[in-house]
Amino acid sequence: MAKFTPEDKLQAVLRYLNGKESYNEIGRFIATDHKSIVKWVKQYEYYGVEALNRVRP
Repeated sequence: MAKFTPEDKLQAVLRYLNGKESYNEIGRFIATDHKSIVKWVKQYEYYGVEALNRVRP
């Protein structure tokens, strides 16, 4: 499983929110499952950028 920096996650979220790429396209580009992108976007929308900086077990 690849580890992504908070900056990587933020870039993926912003790419999605920009509206030009789908979860699947971004996931393929950064070599992760689209479900991760969905999760990051939801966290960002609910908690803001700080959510992407949290370390989860």
